[in-house]
Amino acid sequence: MAVFIPFKGVRYNTGDPDLSKYVCPPFDVISAEQREKLIGGNPGNIVEVELPAGGADRYSKAAANLERMMSSGLLKADDTECFYVIRTLFSIDGIPAAIESVTGRLKLEPFGGAVLPHENTRSADKSDRLELMKATAANISPIYILADDPENILRSIIRETTEKNPAATASYEGEVHSVYPVSGASATEITGFFSGRPVFIADGHHRYETGLAYKEYRESLGEVVSDAHPAGYIMASCVAAQHPGLVIMPTHRVVLRRGGFNSGALLSACGGEFDVQRVERDRAKRELDDCYKSGDIAFLYYDGEYALIRKTSETGLPGADDPLSRLDLSALHSSILTKHLGIGETDMAKGKGLFFTRDSGEAAAMVDSGKADCAFIVNPTRVTDIMAVALAGERMPQKSTYFYPKMLTGTVLNKM
Repeated sequence: MAVFIPFKGVRYNTGDPDLSKYVCPPFDVISAEQREKLIGGNPGNIVEVELPAGGADRYSKAAANLERMMSSGLLKADDTECFYVIRTLFSIDGIPAAIESVTGRLKLEPFGGAVLPHENTRSADKSDRLELMKATAANISPIYILADDPENILRSIIRETTEKNPAATASYEGEVHSVYPVSGASATEITGFFSGRPVFIADGHHRYETGLAYKEYRESLGEVVSDAHPAGYIMASCVAAQHPGLVIMPTHRVVLRRGGFNSGALLSACGGEFDVQRVERDRAKRELDDCYKSGDIAFLYYDGEYALIRKTSETGLPGADDPLSRLDLSALHSSILTKHLGIGETDMAKGKGLFFTRDSGEAAAMVDSGKADCAFIVNPTRVTDIMAVALAGERMPQKSTYFYPKMLTGTVLNKM
């Protein structure tokens, strides 16, 4: 089962517990404008390592930036091996919420044993992160994993930790992230919790695969990457799958403008496999929500007007023995996008023909403006479905899940 251990994390050493001006979101959600704003007048922001500017030399720049921060004492490794509990306060639809994670080193193993993936990845992301890892010999940001915790064991350990004062806090776009180092008996309990169960990758599949490639790279240099070698691990932040603050947002699909598109013909073709009904604009979201509650496979179609496309027990829901086929997105991808629109998985991986957005309003606006032929508004994926698909050894379509809030980069680093 999973091996999850404490480590001597590298953290900001400023004398001020407020790290707000030093942290950044994960690299893949940072725009060029946002990067410049993060740096501002503060060259110590971790974005200079997480997402360095420049061309082919950007990785060496990142390494130089990290070395400068460490040699100056701005970043410093802890003296004691710790886990790092991070409590995040945020809001969803205006309602306050909180979630706790624990960051440590996760032993790298091929997928399918103690570490289970649920989603396909893109090679471009893996190549970029591998070059950064080679240059810096560090994990700058953690991957996001889930652990099944029906007995509330991990959450109980974490709850005790967060009753103390945090070692550091960071505020970012309305979220407050507090850091609590954990060592000693509590750290031993955390490691023991993971020794009896697998973990599921929630966010960071490509970075996990990059970690495996980096381990091979270090071995190619003649190093022996033993169980004690840091290159045999990757920094990961774990959340209990049953945590009430766990939020997964949907990612909608927009079919970009193409020649010869016929909306009526598409809906007619879908009618052979799905129940298709036009719905009023003010009822569309409510209808989709009702399908989520009832367990129907369903999504909204938009071409200037809305239609609800769904499968019910009457129209032929797939069997429970195949968790992948029971997903809304699996049905959308295989039965509509590929079958009727000719957009295959390779096209999706390259971003060809499809645009992804978490904003249903943006999806509809692209259709209304003529930039897209149609859009599919989808429900979020359930945590239970993620685990079922992973345990079955299958993978969901890309961008099936968007966990919120994102783990901040810069609260703790893992030097290898």
